[in-house]
Amino acid sequence: MSKKKAVATITKSEKNPRVAYIIIPSTMVPDIPFVDVLKNNYGDIAFKFHHGGDSTANRTSKQSATIRVTFPAIIAKDLPVGSFDCELVKYGEIFKVVLLGKGNEP
Repeated sequence: MSKKKAVATITKSEKNPRVAYIIIPSTMVPDIPFVDVLKNNYGDIAFKFHHGGDSTANRTSKQSATIRVTFPAIIAKDLPVGSFDCELVKYGEIFKVVLLGKGNEP
């Protein structure tokens, strides 16, 4: 039996396109409840978890092993509608979002 790979999922609803969020397994990121959501000129999205972050990383429930980060509206507007699996690739203190599938595997 193979071990299941942990992936994060980005979700954006057609009903409310200004809101998008990512559900991340808590084992993929530090246990810090604050995060900066970053986006560069190329459209790459990344997270920096630190105590002075502008956004919150909330546990989805008290018993849950996942956290939810809501994207700022300025980033959410550029995300496609639907659900997409992704991986977080660590570069120092930064976690870059890499969409899985369609040839995007790191």
